[in-house]
Amino acid sequence: MVSITLCENTPIGNLHDTFWVIVAMDWASLPQGAKVVDVGGGIGMSSLTLARTFSNLNMIVQDSVEVTEQGRKVSKQTPAVLRLQLITLSQRTVLGK
Repeated sequence: MVSITLCENTPIGNLHDTFWVIVAMDWASLPQGAKVVDVGGGIGMSSLTLARTFSNLNMIVQDSVEVTEQGRKVSKQTPAVLRLQLITLSQRTVLGK
C-alpha cells in the first residue's frame, strides 16, 4: 500500500490543477485493476482525471453523504462517466462517522 498525502496547501484545490495529482507518483506502474482510494475526494474530479489518464486504475472516491450525492448528480450529467464506470463514489466521512 502506498499513501500519498496532498493537502489544501497544494495547488490541487482548483479543478484545473489536477495536473498535480497526475504527477504525484508513477500511476502507470501500478498493476491493472489497482485500487486507489481518494479519501475526502469530493465529487471525484481528481479521481476522474486519474481514471481517464490511467486505465489500469480502479478509483474509489470516499466523502460525506451530501458530497457523494452531489457527485452522483454530476456524473449523471457526464454520460461517459456512467458508461465507462471510471470511478465509484462511496459514502464515508474521514472520521468514520
